[in-house]
Amino acid sequence: MTLLELAGVFATDAVLKAVEKGIRAKGELTLAGLCGSAPAMLFSRLRKPGTPYVVVADDPDDAGYLYHDLSRLCPGGEEEVMFFPSGYRRDIKYGQPDPPAQILRTESLKAWHSGRIRFVVTCPEALAEKVPATESVERSCLTLKVGQDIPVRQVRERLLELGFRQVDYVYEPGQFALRGSILDVYSYACPAPYRIDFFDTEVDSIRNFDVETQLSTETPSEVTILPDMGELEEDGGVPLPEFAGPETVWLCRNCGHLVLGDSAPQVCPVCGHPTLDMYWICAHCGWEYDNELQTEDEESPGNGMSLRAYRELYKTGGISMNVTICSRKAAEELLRTDTLSRTAVISFCDPPSVGKPAPTPPLDYAGKAARVFTVVVHDLDLTALPDVGLDYDTYMPETDALAAFICQARADGLDILCQCEYGQSRGAACAAAILEYFNGTGISVFADYRYYPNQVVYHKVMDALTRYGQEAQPSA
Repeated sequence: MTLLELAGVFATDAVLKAVEKGIRAKGELTLAGLCGSAPAMLFSRLRKPGTPYVVVADDPDDAGYLYHDLSRLCPGGEEEVMFFPSGYRRDIKYGQPDPPAQILRTESLKAWHSGRIRFVVTCPEALAEKVPATESVERSCLTLKVGQDIPVRQVRERLLELGFRQVDYVYEPGQFALRGSILDVYSYACPAPYRIDFFDTEVDSIRNFDVETQLSTETPSEVTILPDMGELEEDGGVPLPEFAGPETVWLCRNCGHLVLGDSAPQVCPVCGHPTLDMYWICAHCGWEYDNELQTEDEESPGNGMSLRAYRELYKTGGISMNVTICSRKAAEELLRTDTLSRTAVISFCDPPSVGKPAPTPPLDYAGKAARVFTVVVHDLDLTALPDVGLDYDTYMPETDALAAFICQARADGLDILCQCEYGQSRGAACAAAILEYFNGTGISVFADYRYYPNQVVYHKVMDALTRYGQEAQPSA
């Protein structure tokens, strides 16, 4: 028995009719008891819609499994299924684009309204990022086909208009190279670059080629070149549900990822920030989601007060400030675009080391941030501290002053930005300690696969905050 035959046994005609009837009614349809690959088996049997079904998985890993299952179970295989990931390596706030992921996003947007695909598989992280409007995608296309009469000079000018960079040899999306009548261009809509050969003003041939071997792999007769969609998003992007259109059917592993009827990412009911964390604890205000609450006036066991009371407390500044984790690169971008006038920055940087190049100097936040506390400290675990002549007591001696800095920033109603080189270890550990001490939500940082908090930094900051709090208590 083949996989397609097995899917037919699992999702019978009666089951499909019931599901499709519920979809046509445009109401909320809940399917229970679907484990493992069962959702993909059922989805693969649904009739092809006018627009692709959008399958929202729990997280990027879950999306990968669903994409693989659907690719194996759909009659058209991978031609019917597209994967729509986040366009960033770890999180959009780090400002570190992931070129392969951006290619997948661009391919999905390009094929969305082609009528060729049945499913687009995505996850909450990708939903939180805007996409270009349909008309922006159409305006930014450059289509070339064999036999087309177009001067290579005109193609070069168009590529520059679209934001492509001219280089000697292409090796990543967004680049093109021109050598005589041969144009190499790496589109964001294809995993391999194109080599386009011109004969005078006519496109003579088009080939895909491997960057490393320079050997041709395919010979398409027509190609569509697309630029970096991230640039179009910054110029005025739209949420993915708006791009998909009102007729799109959303198939969610967890319906909490979408507000049914509104087709928009869920937001925190307290502060309004996107809340797509798998633990449903808002990193901005600390509100812990509780789906058993029926009204805003019921007391939440996780928060110790009602939603209404918590919201009022947040508005009056009685709840901990926003704590953000970012890399040096992301912070540099913030300094170019944002004044950070209501932000207190904790900046971690490396100390000089014998036999190693001089470390990068701390970022200059002067005139941008409300206040700055610079911590010069090694990113080491406890067992490695003796290698640099330190132990737990002598490591990071400025923590008491840092605790005072944090508490004063909170009292003054400032947000806190924890910045280190890559936004993963020291900055994440400091942010986790702050969130744990004030909100009891530090576990959300440790549970997040994007971070690797430095345990020593976490405990040093946590200990210092605890001491500061005890010293601030009036004596009996």
